[in-house]
Amino acid sequence: MTKGKCRVMNARRIRILHAADLHLGSSFASLGVDSVTGNKLRGAQRKVFRRILETARHWPADALCIAGDLFDGVHAEKDLLDEVLGMLEEAAPLPVYIAPGGSDPFVTESPYALALWPENVTVFPPGKWHAALHSGLPLTVHGLGYDGARDQELLSEGLNIPRDGRIHIAVTHGTIPDVKGEKKYAALFKHAIGANNELAYLAMGYFHETTEIGLESNTVAWSPGAPQGRNSDETKSRHILQVEITQEDGGVPCVSVMPVDVSEILFERLDLDIARAADAAALFDALCAKDPREKVVHLCLHGARPAQAEGIVTDLRNMTNSLFLYADLEDKTVIGQETLVPVRDNSCLSKLIELMGSRILDETIRENALRESEALELMLNACHTITPSTPEEGFLFS
Repeated sequence: MTKGKCRVMNARRIRILHAADLHLGSSFASLGVDSVTGNKLRGAQRKVFRRILETARHWPADALCIAGDLFDGVHAEKDLLDEVLGMLEEAAPLPVYIAPGGSDPFVTESPYALALWPENVTVFPPGKWHAALHSGLPLTVHGLGYDGARDQELLSEGLNIPRDGRIHIAVTHGTIPDVKGEKKYAALFKHAIGANNELAYLAMGYFHETTEIGLESNTVAWSPGAPQGRNSDETKSRHILQVEITQEDGGVPCVSVMPVDVSEILFERLDLDIARAADAAALFDALCAKDPREKVVHLCLHGARPAQAEGIVTDLRNMTNSLFLYADLEDKTVIGQETLVPVRDNSCLSKLIELMGSRILDETIRENALRESEALELMLNACHTITPSTPEEGFLFS
């Protein structure tokens, strides 16, 4: 992932670690998890933040850019804020540049306005672009924070890049029209960024998937995505970006971008036909063998429900709960007539099955149909031994 013509000899090199959308302190209430699991997921977010700082130290990076949504809200709990400030202070002398985003805007009551940030941290306020000069390298970082006004237009025309022989990058949180079909959200305008041909790299936040943003200029623009998943839409490995910029005297900067997996807990989506429920154990084992990290799994069950389907669903719930940190089973199975009326005869049981089956098939609300189907299954289970005889004889009980 390289842009520009690179020759390593006689070229200066600058390394930027680019992260965004950590959403520290997320509630995870929408997942329906208990408090213990919620605390573990929030702890995973903090571990990922520490891993980002460790990566910056060991790579090593010349600067860390955080392009918005470091926190999940305007207010951060004191213990979380203290831990974040402590980790950033420990990272010194690494320069850290933060552009507040849509979830954690720079407003009067936010930690960005109230907290005492370490000397190695620059927090960019909203309103206009600000430039920060790296103390030891010919690097200028331009930043623009977000103030929470969803309908404002960021002053992209204020991003003026001088031809001063330095390497210039910019960091902000927002989107650009036409990228992934997105509309304006604290929007940077593509043509305005394109006019700044001296800008080597644009560090963006907002997209929760790793996204390269094409610009009509030499500027390379990326959004790294959320480094720790928070729901079943943010599956598999999550990334930060190692950005290396090299430049010969007077030449066009060469920018290479390398995603780095930093996830602590993986979110996964699995689809399973209920007819293949017997294969579920092998499917889960393969998933665990592929990556040993803990997982939060959303299992979507589909296909035609066989007789006694509720027992299959219960077994799957028990299996996923024993293997994964948390599992959510979505039942999209279809109730078919052939599974409800296995034998048509004059026995009482057959008549009851036929009556309940008709009610289930006529039910327009799927949840009600499932409840009635489960009731039918419970009734059949109560008849301990059901021995199918010939179709003419119907069911025999003992």
